[in-house]
Amino acid sequence: MMELKLKILKQSSKSGFTVVESIIGLLIAAMILGLTVTMISGIRQNRIQEKAFFDEYERCFRKAQNSSLLMHRKTQITVEDGHLKFIDYGDEARNFTLNVPETIHLANSKTIYITDAGFVSPQTIQWLNQDGNVKYKQKIQLGWGGFVVEKEE
Repeated sequence: MMELKLKILKQSSKSGFTVVESIIGLLIAAMILGLTVTMISGIRQNRIQEKAFFDEYERCFRKAQNSSLLMHRKTQITVEDGHLKFIDYGDEARNFTLNVPETIHLANSKTIYITDAGFVSPQTIQWLNQDGNVKYKQKIQLGWGGFVVEKEE
């Protein structure tokens, strides 16, 4: 009977994890969780920067349209080298630049013209992510419609 109890105790002590194995497993799980949280917060920060950029871009676009209409001057918007440049043909003091977030860029340089009546020709501009895939489509509507930005999934 005593031998049976010893045999049962020896068998039960062999199953399961040791304290060291458990600590190592917990450390690995904590590292994976920490990396995931860090990556998610970085992605969220990039989205916030991109949304802020497009909100400011739309505000400046409408301001340029209104200025063109009121002052009867053409405005040119160019995107190059990570900058969005608004050029007022009648008053250089009204020129300004917006910085494009590093997470997006255009496939090619693009120029948008706002007429002296405030109109813009309809067009679609594709903003790419760092891998070169389409991330946003900016659709400029006819006339005073402004533009709409659609996020590609």
